[in-house]
Order: sequence, then structure tokens, then C-alpha cells
Amino acid sequence: IEVVLVSLGGSQLPPVNGPPQTMAPTPAIRIRLNRGLFDQASSIASGLVEYQINRISLPSTQQCFTEGCVQIQNLRITNFRQPQGIYFGPIPPNQLVLRLTNFDFFITGNLGGSIQVIIQFPVGGTIYVTGRGLSVTTTFDLQKSVDDEPYLRMLTCGIEGGTIEARVAGMGIFTDTVNNKYGSMMSMQTRRNLQTTMCRHMQSLVDQHFSDRLRKLPRTISVKDLTTLVISGTREEDPQVAAVSPLPWSFDHSQQGLMQRQAFSPQMQPFSQRWAMSRLRRTKRQATKVDEPDYMDEALKEDRKKNPSSPVSAPKKSWDLEENELVVAPFTAEDLHKFFNIERMRHLFVDVNMLDASATTEDFSIGISGNVYSSRSLGESPFVPPYPFRLPQNPTRRAAEVIVSSYTINSLLFHAHRTNALLFHIDSSTPGVGNLLKTTCSLDEICISDQIEEVGQRFPGKNLELIIRTLEEPSVEIEEGGVIMKFSGKTMFFVQGSRKKVGSISFTTVFEVEAQTVGGRLVGNLSIRRLVFHRDVDFFGLSARDLEGFRQSIRQTLEKKANATLKRGIPLSTETDSLPIKFNNIHVSFMKNILLLQSNIDLYNTLFSLSGNSAFPALPHFVNRVKAA
Repeated sequence: IEVVLVSLGGSQLPPVNGPPQTMAPTPAIRIRLNRGLFDQASSIASGLVEYQINRISLPSTQQCFTEGCVQIQNLRITNFRQPQGIYFGPIPPNQLVLRLTNFDFFITGNLGGSIQVIIQFPVGGTIYVTGRGLSVTTTFDLQKSVDDEPYLRMLTCGIEGGTIEARVAGMGIFTDTVNNKYGSMMSMQTRRNLQTTMCRHMQSLVDQHFSDRLRKLPRTISVKDLTTLVISGTREEDPQVAAVSPLPWSFDHSQQGLMQRQAFSPQMQPFSQRWAMSRLRRTKRQATKVDEPDYMDEALKEDRKKNPSSPVSAPKKSWDLEENELVVAPFTAEDLHKFFNIERMRHLFVDVNMLDASATTEDFSIGISGNVYSSRSLGESPFVPPYPFRLPQNPTRRAAEVIVSSYTINSLLFHAHRTNALLFHIDSSTPGVGNLLKTTCSLDEICISDQIEEVGQRFPGKNLELIIRTLEEPSVEIEEGGVIMKFSGKTMFFVQGSRKKVGSISFTTVFEVEAQTVGGRLVGNLSIRRLVFHRDVDFFGLSARDLEGFRQSIRQTLEKKANATLKRGIPLSTETDSLPIKFNNIHVSFMKNILLLQSNIDLYNTLFSLSGNSAFPALPHFVNRVKAA
């Protein structure tokens, strides 16, 4: 069932023959919440009801008869039998239901007032209200505030079934008269009053413990934080990585050369312009640090001055090379931090604004924007969001699934290339590669001069340093069981420790990664299907044909390093306090044009902090009950 939520996606359904031709965006990410998550939510709701039911404040009211009115005050619940069942879960087409089934209660209150029987008599006494076999059903839908903050709005609420009986006592000669004559009317009015009170309390409970926390979920996610999370997967064998500082590379904020700011495209729809401006306003504080141009940026500027023309077009790609499986020491997180400076991604964000919602009796799905934008460059991705973007069949569901389309991934690569964020660094400290960058070496060593004698002749006893940048935006094709990536770049060679550039080689590569989740690790293998050097080689006067042996060595080394890591597997762990949602048992899989991420979620620790900011700091019974459930 795919039903667009009116307040989120607009009242007009998209056309069947393509994306909606309106200002409303379409989702590129979908989140599906499954039965396991709602089982936890039901358990939490059960604990909340048990804890708070005796703390419900019942307002004073009055009952009026023909003979007069009496005020009912000091109402309190003196006895309550917990519901036989409490359920919080999805119902079609796009709603959530909170249902309390089969509970009893006993309420007492004080009476005061006067009754007119020929003359006016003051009365007092007690009222007793008994409820048996009652149920309360409340339905909600997912809404957004004017600030794009999600919350649950109550649609319907009512007491169902059972009986509610109200009787008075202690009114003297009027006791039997009031009970016999007005007992049914008192019971009906009491039922209405209690329904209003209980529904107001249900709304308050959901607001306080669910909506308030929904509002705290981020509307954007930093690409830098996502990259840090991915890289941290190798940390288990490298405990010193946490102390590794990022390399001192920075951005060029001069708005010249590579970093020129693009104005709004005239083709941008009004909504797109407003969306981009609002997103920049909300995140401008996240990217206010201004750095001086660094070594890498200066090197790229110098390279552009020498080569002012547009990037060299990549040659036609082929798919005829086979994988060569070799084993070497795998990459660690420290290696990856040195190879790629994630600080260059700090201006990139993924929009996780909610756009639509749908539900079945087993799951609740939310459409997420998935658009990628940069706080340093305006404009839109040339890629088109998928439409229709349906959820895949998945018989082995965990509590939550995140389905990411290739649109989001390729848009990220597009903006990263466009803002010069995709820069990579290799030097003598890079494991498995560093020794190869020696310009001269002994008989029992292997170095670059074994392949290219001219390097050792010109710069004996030195080490080379490499900076790699993209010539065009990389692209990813997601297939069943893996991904295919196309990457065109330029490698600039420097004498390490100086800014002396000694050459450059432009290249295009196509590689395939087959991967699957095994035992909490993402394992697989990489095959470089194609690696070619462009004709514009500027390297010691050599041509691309002269560098054929060097090209083969690079291909084998890259495959060895990547497959060493993939064969061991990348731990799928997110044990960090920085995440607002507590994931565990993560599973990653690849399907046609989508990346499927599945995980169980510790909903209690996601909603409530037990270490100082708990909603129930002195309630061990509630904590143990929810955890046990």
C-alpha cells in the first residue's frame, strides 16, 4: 500500500506515468518500521500506562438534575486493573493506533451542592464510579510542523465496550432517589467526561514520550559524520585511531577557480529554490570556519593554470579484466583517515525531511527526501529521483529497514566532485604502498624505479607523494549483490616533503565490488574491470604505452589491498553515543538500484536516557519491565 500522507506529500496524487509535475519533491530514501519495533513500542507504552495511570489528574465536574446541580470534586483513582493488552502499531492506510484492552477501575469523589425539593436542601456525599471490561482506542497520523518537525497528531479516541456505572452515597434521604432516577444519566455523563479525560491523557502521553523525541530527530545528516561512521568500522583492531588527528588539509573559500559558487539555475522550480535557501540558512552555522588554502588546494590550482581546458574525456570502458585474489595486510581506520580527509565533506548534507507515509497491518513506512546539497554551492543534482520508489520484498525483516536509492549516492558523489571534496593522498606512510613510492631502493626491495628508471635517475633517494582528484563525478550502479563504480581522476606526483610537482597521470577505472553481510561483517571482493591511462600523460616524457607495466602493478596492488580488507570483513557496528538512534545487528545488502540497510533498534535507549536524563529516574520497576519485554 502506497498512500501519500496529505500533510506531508500534498493532496494531489502523483501521475502514474512519471514523477509528479508539481513543486512537491519525491522521496529517494524509504524507511520501513516493522513488527519488532512496534513490539518494543507496545512494551514501553505498557510501562508508561502502569506508571502514570494512578497519577492521572481527574478534573472537577458537576452533575445536573431537574432538582438542581451538584459539584463533584476530589476525584481520584483508588483501584486500577492493568489492561489485558496494550498495543501500539500501524493500521492502513497511514496511521498508528494505541489500544488499551480490557481494564477495570474504581474512582471516588466528593459531592457538594443543593437540590430543590419545595425548598432548597444542601447536599453532600460521595460518588463511586466503577468501570469494567473497558477498552480505549486512539489513532494517530504523522504530521509536520511549520518548522518541518515531525509529530503524532491524534485523529480519533474513544472508550469502547465494557460498562461504567456511577452511584452516589451519603446523600441521606436523597441517595436512593438520585441513584434510581438519575443513575443511567449519571453513568452516561460520567462516561463522556472520563473519555475526554483519558483521551487528553493519551494525547499527552504520546506527545511527551514519542512526539517530543520525534521532534529532536535531525532533518539533515552530515556526510562527514556518515563517512566517519563508515571508516570507524575498522577500529576494533586499531584502538589508537581515536587519537588520530585529521591531516591539515582545508578548503579554498576564495570562490575562485575550482571553488566558484554556482548561482540558482533558471530551471529550478520555485519550491526547489525555497528548499535550497531554507536548507542553507539552517546549516550555515555548521560550515562557518574559514581556512587558508592548503597544500592540496594550491597544487590543484597550479595544475589548473597549466591545464586550463576542461577535463579530459574518459576513454571508452571495457569489461574484460578478471579479478586477481591476493592477500596482504588490510587497511585500518588510521590508513583511511590519512588516505582521505573527511573534513573535506563537512559542507555536504543529506536531507532527511519526511515527505510521505503509508502503513499496512505489519509495518509503517516513511518516505524521506534523500536529496544531497552543499552549503558551499547551490544547484541541483543532474540525477532524477526514482519514481515510483517502492519498497522491496523482504521476508527476513529486522526491526527497521532503510532503503537508499542510487539517486542519493550518485547525487552525493556529484556534489562532492563539484566542490572538490574528493581528494585522496598517498605517501611513504601508506601501508602496502609507501615502499613502492621510493625513487631508489636496494636489490631486495621493490620501488617505483623498478618500473620507471627515469624517476630514480632524476630524484635519487627520495619518496614520492600522490594527490588524486576526480576529473568528473564518479557514478555508481547498484546491482544484485554488489556495486559497479566508474571513476575518472588525475594523479599528481610530488617529491615528498616539498611542493615540487614531477608529473601527472590521468586515468579511468571501472571496478566491481561484490559484498554480503556474514556474521555482523560486510565481506566480499573487489575486481578492477578496467584501468586505463589517458593520452595526456605528463610523466618524465613517457607515453601511456611506456607505462603499461606500471599500470599493471598499480592494478594488482589496489586489488590486493582492497581484497585483504573485504575478505576479513568490515564490522557493521555503530557503538557510539553520537547517534540519536541505537542500532544493533546491522545487515547490509544490495538490490537493483537500491542499498538495503536493516537493523534492530534499542527503542528504549533511543527514546529515554537512563544515565541522568531518564523520564523515570527513580523507577527501576518500569526500567526492568521494559528491558525484560
